Amino acid sequence: MRMREKMAGTRGITAIVGLALLLTPLALAAQDGFGSAVVVAGENAVAVLKPGAARGPSQAELFRLEGGAWVRAETLPLLDGGFPGETLTPVLSSDAAGDVLLLGAGDPGGALAGHLYRRGADGWQGEGRVPLDPAAGLPPGLPASGLDMGTLMALMGPPARTAVLNAQGDRMAVAGGQLGEDGVRILAWDGSEWVVEAELEVSEEGGAEGLGGALAFDGSQVLAGAPGLGEGGGAFLWTRQESGRWMPARIRVDAASGGAFGSTVALVDGGALLGDPGRDAVLWYPGGDSPASAPGTVLVPTRDADTPDTRTVGFGSSLSGEGEYLAVGAPRADDLRGAVYLFRSSGDGWEREALLSPEGLEAGDGFGSSVALAHGRLVVGAPGAYGNQGRAAVFDLSDLEVGPSWLDAGEPLQRVVGAPVPCAEGTAEGFDCSSVDLVSFLPLSAMGAEPGERVSDIWGWTDPITSREYLLAGRAAGMAVLDLTDATY
Repeated sequence: MRMREKMAGTRGITAIVGLALLLTPLALAAQDGFGSAVVVAGENAVAVLKPGAARGPSQAELFRLEGGAWVRAETLPLLDGGFPGETLTPVLSSDAAGDVLLLGAGDPGGALAGHLYRRGADGWQGEGRVPLDPAAGLPPGLPASGLDMGTLMALMGPPARTAVLNAQGDRMAVAGGQLGEDGVRILAWDGSEWVVEAELEVSEEGGAEGLGGALAFDGSQVLAGAPGLGEGGGAFLWTRQESGRWMPARIRVDAASGGAFGSTVALVDGGALLGDPGRDAVLWYPGGDSPASAPGTVLVPTRDADTPDTRTVGFGSSLSGEGEYLAVGAPRADDLRGAVYLFRSSGDGWEREALLSPEGLEAGDGFGSSVALAHGRLVVGAPGAYGNQGRAAVFDLSDLEVGPSWLDAGEPLQRVVGAPVPCAEGTAEGFDCSSVDLVSFLPLSAMGAEPGERVSDIWGWTDPITSREYLLAGRAAGMAVLDLTDATY
Protein backbone atom coordinates (compact mmCIF):
# COMPACT_ATOMS: atom_id res chain seq x y z
CA MET A 1 0.00 0.00 0.00
CA ARG A 2 1.52 3.28 -1.10
CA MET A 3 0.59 6.74 0.17
CA ARG A 4 1.48 9.90 -1.66
CA GLU A 5 0.59 13.58 -1.37
CA LYS A 6 -1.69 14.82 -4.15
CA MET A 7 -2.08 18.56 -4.48
CA ALA A 8 -3.81 18.26 -7.86
CA GLY A 9 -5.22 15.65 -10.17
CA THR A 10 -7.80 14.26 -7.74
CA ARG A 11 -11.12 16.04 -8.04
CA GLY A 12 -11.96 16.00 -4.36
CA ILE A 13 -8.56 17.13 -3.24
CA THR A 14 -8.36 19.75 -5.94
CA ALA A 15 -11.68 21.11 -4.74
CA ILE A 16 -10.55 21.21 -1.11
CA VAL A 17 -7.20 22.81 -1.90
CA GLY A 18 -8.99 25.33 -4.11
CA LEU A 19 -11.33 26.12 -1.26
CA ALA A 20 -8.46 26.82 1.09
CA LEU A 21 -6.33 28.88 -1.25
CA LEU A 22 -8.73 30.55 -3.62
CA LEU A 23 -12.06 30.72 -1.86
CA THR A 24 -10.98 31.64 1.66
CA PRO A 25 -7.27 32.50 1.82
CA LEU A 26 -7.47 33.72 5.43
CA ALA A 27 -9.76 31.10 6.90
CA LEU A 28 -7.30 28.47 8.03
CA ALA A 29 -4.81 30.94 9.47
CA ALA A 30 -7.15 33.35 11.18
CA GLN A 31 -10.06 31.06 12.07
CA ASP A 32 -13.10 33.12 13.09
CA GLY A 33 -12.19 35.09 16.21
CA PHE A 34 -15.84 35.69 17.14
CA GLY A 35 -15.59 38.17 20.01
CA SER A 36 -12.48 39.98 18.75
CA ALA A 37 -14.54 43.18 19.01
CA VAL A 38 -17.81 43.82 20.87
CA VAL A 39 -20.15 46.75 21.39
CA VAL A 40 -23.34 47.56 23.29
CA ALA A 41 -25.74 48.69 20.54
CA GLY A 42 -28.55 50.41 22.43
CA GLU A 43 -30.36 49.48 25.63
CA ASN A 44 -31.24 45.88 24.76
CA ALA A 45 -28.85 44.90 22.00
CA VAL A 46 -25.21 43.95 21.63
CA ALA A 47 -23.09 43.27 18.56
CA VAL A 48 -20.18 40.85 18.28
CA LEU A 49 -17.66 40.84 15.43
CA LYS A 50 -16.50 37.70 13.65
CA PRO A 51 -13.58 38.95 11.53
CA GLY A 52 -12.49 35.56 10.19
CA ALA A 53 -14.12 33.48 7.48
CA ALA A 54 -13.48 29.91 8.60
CA ARG A 55 -17.17 29.26 9.34
CA GLY A 56 -19.10 31.49 7.01
CA PRO A 57 -18.30 35.03 5.87
CA SER A 58 -16.79 37.80 7.98
CA GLN A 59 -19.63 39.58 9.72
CA ALA A 60 -21.03 41.20 12.82
CA GLU A 61 -23.81 39.39 14.64
CA LEU A 62 -26.45 41.41 16.46
CA PHE A 63 -28.19 39.95 19.53
CA ARG A 64 -31.29 41.30 21.26
CA LEU A 65 -32.69 40.69 24.72
CA GLU A 66 -36.12 39.10 24.31
CA GLY A 67 -38.07 37.49 27.13
CA GLY A 68 -35.03 37.47 29.40
CA ALA A 69 -32.80 35.67 26.86
CA TRP A 70 -30.32 36.91 24.28
CA VAL A 71 -31.29 35.82 20.77
CA ARG A 72 -29.58 36.35 17.44
CA ALA A 73 -31.46 39.06 15.54
CA GLU A 74 -29.31 40.03 12.55
CA THR A 75 -26.12 39.14 10.74
CA LEU A 76 -24.32 42.01 9.03
CA PRO A 77 -21.60 40.82 6.61
CA LEU A 78 -18.89 42.91 5.06
CA LEU A 79 -20.33 44.75 2.09
CA ASP A 80 -19.72 43.84 -1.54
CA GLY A 81 -17.09 45.49 -3.68
CA GLY A 82 -13.88 44.24 -2.10
CA PHE A 83 -11.33 41.61 -3.04
CA PRO A 84 -11.98 37.85 -2.92
CA GLY A 85 -10.88 36.67 0.50
CA GLU A 86 -11.13 40.14 2.06
CA THR A 87 -12.21 40.00 5.69
CA LEU A 88 -13.01 42.40 8.50
CA THR A 89 -10.59 43.74 11.09
CA PRO A 90 -11.36 43.77 14.84
CA VAL A 91 -13.04 47.17 14.96
CA LEU A 92 -16.71 47.58 15.89
CA SER A 93 -18.47 50.81 16.82
CA SER A 94 -22.06 51.90 17.42
CA ASP A 95 -23.96 55.06 18.14
CA ALA A 96 -25.64 55.32 21.55
CA ALA A 97 -29.09 54.33 20.27
CA GLY A 98 -27.85 51.28 18.38
CA ASP A 99 -29.10 52.54 15.01
CA VAL A 100 -25.70 52.78 13.29
CA LEU A 101 -22.94 50.14 13.24
CA LEU A 102 -19.46 50.43 11.79
CA LEU A 103 -17.49 47.26 11.01
CA GLY A 104 -13.71 47.43 10.65
CA ALA A 105 -12.46 47.25 7.05
CA GLY A 106 -9.72 44.89 5.92
CA ASP A 107 -9.01 46.08 2.39
CA PRO A 108 -5.38 45.45 1.39
CA GLY A 109 -4.64 49.08 0.56
CA GLY A 110 -5.86 50.53 3.86
CA ALA A 111 -8.15 52.97 2.04
CA LEU A 112 -11.40 52.21 3.90
CA ALA A 113 -12.56 53.29 7.34
CA GLY A 114 -15.17 50.55 7.55
CA HIS A 115 -18.46 49.03 6.42
CA LEU A 116 -21.43 51.08 7.65
CA TYR A 117 -24.91 49.77 8.44
CA ARG A 118 -27.91 51.88 9.38
CA ARG A 119 -31.22 50.73 10.86
CA GLY A 120 -34.41 52.13 9.38
CA ALA A 121 -38.09 51.27 9.12
CA ASP A 122 -37.25 48.23 6.98
CA GLY A 123 -34.53 46.94 9.29
CA TRP A 124 -30.77 47.04 8.85
CA GLN A 125 -29.40 48.18 5.51
CA GLY A 126 -25.82 48.40 4.33
CA GLU A 127 -25.18 52.07 3.68
CA GLY A 128 -21.83 51.44 2.07
CA ARG A 129 -18.11 51.22 2.50
CA VAL A 130 -16.71 54.44 3.97
CA PRO A 131 -13.36 55.61 2.55
CA LEU A 132 -10.80 57.30 4.77
CA ASP A 133 -10.58 59.98 2.10
CA PRO A 134 -14.08 60.64 0.71
CA ALA A 135 -12.63 62.86 -2.03
CA ALA A 136 -10.61 59.93 -3.40
CA GLY A 137 -13.64 57.66 -3.47
CA LEU A 138 -13.71 53.92 -3.00
CA PRO A 139 -10.61 51.84 -3.80
CA PRO A 140 -10.57 49.83 -7.06
CA GLY A 141 -11.59 46.20 -6.95
CA LEU A 142 -9.82 43.13 -8.23
CA PRO A 143 -7.92 43.83 -11.48
CA ALA A 144 -8.43 41.65 -14.53
CA SER A 145 -5.02 40.08 -13.95
CA GLY A 146 -6.21 38.69 -10.60
CA LEU A 147 -4.43 38.66 -7.25
CA ASP A 148 -0.67 39.23 -7.17
CA MET A 149 1.51 38.09 -4.29
CA GLY A 150 1.76 41.56 -2.75
CA THR A 151 -2.02 41.98 -2.63
CA LEU A 152 -2.47 38.46 -1.27
CA MET A 153 -0.03 39.17 1.57
CA ALA A 154 -1.80 42.46 2.29
CA LEU A 155 -5.12 40.59 2.48
CA MET A 156 -3.58 38.30 5.08
CA GLY A 157 -2.32 41.28 7.10
CA PRO A 158 -4.15 44.45 6.08
CA PRO A 159 -2.89 47.85 7.24
CA ALA A 160 -4.13 48.65 10.75
CA ARG A 161 -6.71 51.36 11.04
CA THR A 162 -9.29 52.41 13.65
CA ALA A 163 -12.66 54.13 13.35
CA VAL A 164 -15.03 55.22 16.13
CA LEU A 165 -18.54 56.69 15.86
CA ASN A 166 -19.81 59.44 18.14
CA ALA A 167 -22.95 58.94 20.24
CA GLN A 168 -25.22 60.41 17.54
CA GLY A 169 -23.72 58.33 14.74
CA ASP A 170 -23.23 61.38 12.50
CA ARG A 171 -19.48 61.72 12.96
CA MET A 172 -16.56 59.35 13.16
CA ALA A 173 -12.90 59.66 14.05
CA VAL A 174 -10.55 57.63 11.84
CA ALA A 175 -6.84 56.93 11.99
CA GLY A 176 -4.24 54.61 10.50
CA GLY A 177 -4.40 52.90 7.13
CA GLN A 178 -3.48 55.27 4.31
CA LEU A 179 -3.50 58.16 6.77
CA GLY A 180 -0.29 56.85 8.30
CA GLU A 181 0.85 58.14 11.69
CA ASP A 182 0.49 61.85 11.09
CA GLY A 183 -2.87 62.45 12.76
CA VAL A 184 -6.58 61.74 13.00
CA ARG A 185 -9.37 62.66 10.60
CA ILE A 186 -12.94 63.57 11.56
CA LEU A 187 -15.60 62.54 9.04
CA ALA A 188 -19.13 63.96 9.21
CA TRP A 189 -22.39 62.77 7.62
CA ASP A 190 -23.93 65.66 5.68
CA GLY A 191 -27.19 63.84 4.99
CA SER A 192 -26.08 62.19 1.76
CA GLU A 193 -22.40 61.33 2.13
CA TRP A 194 -19.42 61.34 4.49
CA VAL A 195 -17.17 64.39 4.20
CA VAL A 196 -13.97 65.50 5.93
CA GLU A 197 -14.79 67.87 8.77
CA ALA A 198 -11.41 68.24 10.44
CA GLU A 199 -7.78 67.15 10.16
CA LEU A 200 -6.15 66.69 13.58
CA GLU A 201 -2.39 66.70 13.21
CA VAL A 202 0.19 65.57 15.77
CA SER A 203 2.95 67.90 16.87
CA GLU A 204 5.69 65.30 16.41
CA GLU A 205 7.87 65.70 13.33
CA GLY A 206 7.42 62.67 11.12
CA GLY A 207 4.32 61.56 13.00
CA ALA A 208 3.95 59.50 16.16
CA GLU A 209 4.92 55.83 16.08
CA GLY A 210 1.95 53.56 16.64
CA LEU A 211 -0.63 56.31 16.19
CA GLY A 212 -3.93 54.90 14.95
CA GLY A 213 -3.90 51.58 16.69
CA ALA A 214 -6.12 52.82 19.52
CA LEU A 215 -8.71 55.57 19.31
CA ALA A 216 -11.52 56.99 21.46
CA PHE A 217 -14.07 59.61 20.44
CA ASP A 218 -16.95 61.05 22.45
CA GLY A 219 -17.94 63.86 20.09
CA SER A 220 -16.09 66.64 21.87
CA GLN A 221 -12.79 64.87 22.54
CA VAL A 222 -10.55 62.60 20.49
CA LEU A 223 -7.91 60.46 22.19
CA ALA A 224 -5.37 58.70 19.97
CA GLY A 225 -2.87 56.31 21.50
CA ALA A 226 0.80 56.63 20.53
CA PRO A 227 2.61 53.73 22.25
CA GLY A 228 5.85 54.54 20.43
CA LEU A 229 6.00 58.12 21.70
CA GLY A 230 9.13 58.83 23.76
CA GLU A 231 10.39 56.26 26.26
CA GLY A 232 7.08 55.18 27.79
CA GLY A 233 4.44 55.85 25.14
CA GLY A 234 1.60 58.31 25.40
CA ALA A 235 -1.32 59.76 23.48
CA PHE A 236 -2.66 62.86 21.80
CA LEU A 237 -5.86 64.48 23.04
CA TRP A 238 -7.87 66.96 21.01
CA THR A 239 -10.74 68.93 22.57
CA ARG A 240 -13.31 70.69 20.43
CA GLN A 241 -13.85 74.35 21.30
CA GLU A 242 -17.11 76.29 20.89
CA SER A 243 -15.60 77.89 17.81
CA GLY A 244 -15.29 74.48 16.23
CA ARG A 245 -11.51 74.47 16.51
CA TRP A 246 -9.83 71.37 17.95
CA MET A 247 -7.31 72.20 20.69
CA PRO A 248 -4.45 69.65 20.86
CA ALA A 249 -2.57 68.37 23.90
CA ARG A 250 0.09 65.70 24.23
CA ILE A 251 0.27 63.09 26.96
CA ARG A 252 3.83 61.81 27.23
CA VAL A 253 4.58 59.05 29.73
CA ASP A 254 8.08 59.07 31.19
CA ALA A 255 9.10 55.51 31.97
CA ALA A 256 12.78 54.91 32.60
CA SER A 257 12.51 51.21 31.83
CA GLY A 258 10.45 51.74 28.70
CA GLY A 259 6.79 51.15 28.09
CA ALA A 260 4.01 51.33 25.56
CA PHE A 261 1.24 53.31 27.24
CA GLY A 262 -1.38 54.22 24.66
CA SER A 263 -1.57 50.70 23.24
CA THR A 264 -5.23 50.96 24.32
CA VAL A 265 -7.19 54.09 25.20
CA ALA A 266 -10.60 55.12 26.48
CA LEU A 267 -12.50 58.28 27.42
CA VAL A 268 -14.61 57.85 30.57
CA ASP A 269 -16.50 60.57 32.43
CA GLY A 270 -14.32 63.31 30.93
CA GLY A 271 -11.06 61.57 31.81
CA ALA A 272 -8.49 59.75 29.68
CA LEU A 273 -7.22 56.19 30.14
CA LEU A 274 -4.03 54.81 28.58
CA GLY A 275 -3.28 51.09 28.75
CA ASP A 276 0.02 49.23 28.54
CA PRO A 277 -0.85 45.51 28.67
CA GLY A 278 2.82 44.55 28.41
CA ARG A 279 3.39 46.19 31.81
CA ASP A 280 0.00 45.29 33.31
CA ALA A 281 -0.83 48.93 33.93
CA VAL A 282 -3.40 51.58 33.03
CA LEU A 283 -2.93 55.32 33.54
CA TRP A 284 -5.93 57.46 34.49
CA TYR A 285 -6.00 61.22 33.84
CA PRO A 286 -9.14 62.73 35.43
CA GLY A 287 -11.17 65.32 33.56
CA GLY A 288 -10.09 68.87 34.25
CA ASP A 289 -6.41 68.07 34.67
CA SER A 290 -3.85 69.13 32.09
CA PRO A 291 -2.77 65.85 30.52
CA ALA A 292 0.54 67.37 29.45
CA SER A 293 1.62 67.89 33.06
CA ALA A 294 -0.54 65.59 35.24
CA PRO A 295 1.32 62.43 36.35
CA GLY A 296 -1.73 60.19 36.08
CA THR A 297 -3.05 57.58 38.52
CA VAL A 298 -1.82 54.05 37.90
CA LEU A 299 -4.24 51.12 37.96
CA VAL A 300 -2.74 47.63 38.24
CA PRO A 301 -4.27 44.17 38.70
CA THR A 302 -4.66 42.89 42.24
CA ARG A 303 -2.74 39.65 42.70
CA ASP A 304 -3.40 36.89 45.22
CA ALA A 305 -0.74 37.17 47.93
CA ASP A 306 -0.98 33.43 48.69
CA THR A 307 -0.27 32.39 45.10
CA PRO A 308 1.92 35.10 43.61
CA ASP A 309 2.40 35.00 39.86
CA THR A 310 4.87 37.37 38.26
CA ARG A 311 3.73 36.70 34.69
CA THR A 312 1.92 39.52 32.94
CA VAL A 313 -1.82 39.01 32.53
CA GLY A 314 -2.34 41.54 29.76
CA PHE A 315 -4.11 43.94 32.10
CA GLY A 316 -5.18 46.87 29.91
CA SER A 317 -5.52 44.90 26.67
CA SER A 318 -9.03 46.31 26.41
CA LEU A 319 -10.73 49.27 28.09
CA SER A 320 -14.30 50.49 28.30
CA GLY A 321 -16.25 52.58 30.75
CA GLU A 322 -19.40 54.56 31.32
CA GLY A 323 -20.33 56.76 34.26
CA GLU A 324 -19.03 55.23 37.47
CA TYR A 325 -17.89 51.89 35.97
CA LEU A 326 -14.69 50.91 34.19
CA ALA A 327 -13.86 47.49 32.69
CA VAL A 328 -10.26 46.43 32.07
CA GLY A 329 -9.51 43.24 30.17
CA ALA A 330 -6.69 40.86 31.16
CA PRO A 331 -6.88 38.10 28.52
CA ARG A 332 -3.56 36.46 29.46
CA ALA A 333 -4.57 35.75 33.05
CA ASP A 334 -4.70 32.15 34.30
CA ASP A 335 -2.91 30.46 31.38
CA LEU A 336 -4.69 32.64 28.82
CA ARG A 337 -8.13 31.80 30.17
CA GLY A 338 -8.48 35.51 30.79
CA ALA A 339 -10.32 37.80 33.19
CA VAL A 340 -11.92 41.24 33.40
CA TYR A 341 -11.38 43.69 36.26
CA LEU A 342 -14.41 45.84 36.98
CA PHE A 343 -13.70 49.13 38.77
CA ARG A 344 -16.07 51.65 40.30
CA SER A 345 -15.43 55.34 40.77
CA SER A 346 -14.77 56.42 44.33
CA GLY A 347 -14.94 60.12 43.56
CA ASP A 348 -11.19 60.69 43.50
CA GLY A 349 -10.10 57.44 41.87
CA TRP A 350 -11.09 53.88 40.97
CA GLU A 351 -11.68 50.96 43.32
CA ARG A 352 -12.00 47.35 42.24
CA GLU A 353 -15.62 46.22 42.26
CA ALA A 354 -15.25 42.67 40.94
CA LEU A 355 -12.94 40.25 39.19
CA LEU A 356 -14.85 38.47 36.43
CA SER A 357 -13.57 35.05 35.46
CA PRO A 358 -16.56 32.78 34.74
CA GLU A 359 -16.44 29.05 35.38
CA GLY A 360 -15.75 26.87 32.39
CA LEU A 361 -13.07 29.03 30.78
CA GLU A 362 -10.30 27.02 29.12
CA ALA A 363 -6.66 27.81 28.49
CA GLY A 364 -6.38 29.97 25.39
CA ASP A 365 -9.91 31.42 25.49
CA GLY A 366 -8.57 34.96 25.92
CA PHE A 367 -11.59 36.16 27.90
CA GLY A 368 -11.23 39.94 28.14
CA SER A 369 -9.58 40.45 24.74
CA SER A 370 -12.39 42.93 24.06
CA VAL A 371 -14.81 44.70 26.39
CA ALA A 372 -17.72 47.11 25.93
CA LEU A 373 -19.64 48.75 28.75
CA ALA A 374 -22.81 50.82 28.28
CA HIS A 375 -26.47 50.95 29.31
CA GLY A 376 -25.72 48.94 32.46
CA ARG A 377 -24.34 45.97 30.51
CA LEU A 378 -20.84 44.63 30.00
CA VAL A 379 -19.96 42.56 26.93
CA VAL A 380 -16.72 40.57 26.98
CA GLY A 381 -15.12 38.80 24.03
CA ALA A 382 -13.24 35.48 24.26
CA PRO A 383 -12.06 35.09 20.63
CA GLY A 384 -9.75 32.17 21.44
CA ALA A 385 -12.54 29.89 22.67
CA TYR A 386 -13.26 26.65 20.79
CA GLY A 387 -9.97 26.77 18.93
CA ASN A 388 -10.33 30.43 17.90
CA GLN A 389 -13.94 30.13 16.80
CA GLY A 390 -14.68 32.45 19.72
CA ARG A 391 -17.45 33.33 22.17
CA ALA A 392 -18.76 36.41 23.97
CA ALA A 393 -20.43 36.97 27.32
CA VAL A 394 -22.97 39.56 28.50
CA PHE A 395 -23.14 40.67 32.14
CA ASP A 396 -25.87 42.71 33.80
CA LEU A 397 -24.05 45.13 36.10
CA SER A 398 -27.03 45.26 38.45
CA ASP A 399 -26.74 41.52 39.19
CA LEU A 400 -23.23 40.21 38.59
CA GLU A 401 -23.78 37.19 40.84
CA VAL A 402 -26.09 35.67 38.24
CA GLY A 403 -23.14 35.29 35.90
CA PRO A 404 -22.98 35.92 32.16
CA SER A 405 -25.17 34.96 29.24
CA TRP A 406 -22.97 33.34 26.62
CA LEU A 407 -23.22 34.21 22.93
CA ASP A 408 -21.89 31.95 20.19
CA ALA A 409 -21.29 32.48 16.51
CA GLY A 410 -23.96 31.77 13.89
CA GLU A 411 -25.29 28.46 12.73
CA PRO A 412 -22.62 25.91 11.76
CA LEU A 413 -21.74 25.47 8.12
CA GLN A 414 -23.73 22.87 6.22
CA ARG A 415 -22.61 20.27 3.70
CA VAL A 416 -22.51 21.30 0.06
CA VAL A 417 -22.94 18.12 -1.98
CA GLY A 418 -24.85 16.80 -4.96
CA ALA A 419 -23.50 18.96 -7.75
CA PRO A 420 -20.74 21.54 -8.28
CA VAL A 421 -21.62 25.14 -7.42
CA PRO A 422 -20.37 27.62 -10.05
CA CYS A 423 -18.51 30.71 -8.92
CA ALA A 424 -20.92 33.55 -9.72
CA GLU A 425 -20.16 37.20 -9.02
CA GLY A 426 -17.32 36.27 -6.70
CA THR A 427 -19.19 33.82 -4.45
CA ALA A 428 -20.15 30.15 -4.30
CA GLU A 429 -22.48 29.08 -1.48
CA GLY A 430 -21.32 32.03 0.61
CA PHE A 431 -17.60 31.47 0.03
CA ASP A 432 -15.54 34.07 -1.81
CA CYS A 433 -14.14 32.68 -5.07
CA SER A 434 -12.24 33.64 -8.18
CA SER A 435 -11.87 31.42 -11.28
CA VAL A 436 -12.73 28.23 -9.41
CA ASP A 437 -16.02 26.41 -8.80
CA LEU A 438 -16.97 24.71 -5.53
CA VAL A 439 -17.19 20.95 -6.15
CA SER A 440 -18.28 20.08 -2.63
CA PHE A 441 -17.80 21.09 0.98
CA LEU A 442 -17.79 19.13 4.23
CA PRO A 443 -17.58 20.95 7.57
CA LEU A 444 -15.21 19.47 10.13
CA SER A 445 -18.19 18.41 12.22
CA ALA A 446 -19.09 16.00 9.42
CA MET A 447 -15.65 14.41 9.82
CA GLY A 448 -16.10 13.75 13.53
CA ALA A 449 -14.29 16.86 14.76
CA GLU A 450 -15.14 18.57 18.03
CA PRO A 451 -15.87 22.33 18.19
CA GLY A 452 -12.66 24.25 17.61
CA GLU A 453 -10.72 21.28 16.25
CA ARG A 454 -8.53 22.00 13.23
CA VAL A 455 -7.15 20.15 10.23
CA SER A 456 -3.39 19.72 10.46
CA ASP A 457 -2.68 18.18 7.04
CA ILE A 458 -4.37 16.78 3.93
CA TRP A 459 -3.14 13.82 1.88
CA GLY A 460 -4.55 11.92 -1.07
CA TRP A 461 -4.25 8.22 -1.88
CA THR A 462 -5.42 6.08 -4.77
CA ASP A 463 -6.08 2.41 -4.13
CA PRO A 464 -3.90 0.62 -6.74
CA ILE A 465 -6.35 -2.28 -6.97
CA THR A 466 -9.75 -0.55 -7.14
CA SER A 467 -8.55 2.87 -8.37
CA ARG A 468 -10.79 4.50 -5.80
CA GLU A 469 -9.54 7.83 -4.52
CA TYR A 470 -9.39 8.75 -0.84
CA LEU A 471 -8.70 11.82 1.25
CA LEU A 472 -6.82 11.48 4.53
CA ALA A 473 -7.46 14.55 6.69
CA GLY A 474 -5.35 14.87 9.83
CA ARG A 475 -7.30 16.38 12.71
CA ALA A 476 -5.96 17.70 15.98
CA ALA A 477 -7.57 14.72 17.76
CA GLY A 478 -7.66 12.04 15.07
CA MET A 479 -7.84 11.37 11.35
CA ALA A 480 -10.73 11.28 8.88
CA VAL A 481 -10.76 9.11 5.75
CA LEU A 482 -13.11 10.14 2.93
CA ASP A 483 -13.88 8.39 -0.33
CA LEU A 484 -13.56 11.05 -3.05
CA THR A 485 -14.07 8.87 -6.11
CA ASP A 486 -17.14 10.97 -6.73
CA ALA A 487 -16.30 14.23 -4.97
CA THR A 488 -19.80 15.67 -5.36
CA TYR A 489 -21.28 13.22 -2.79
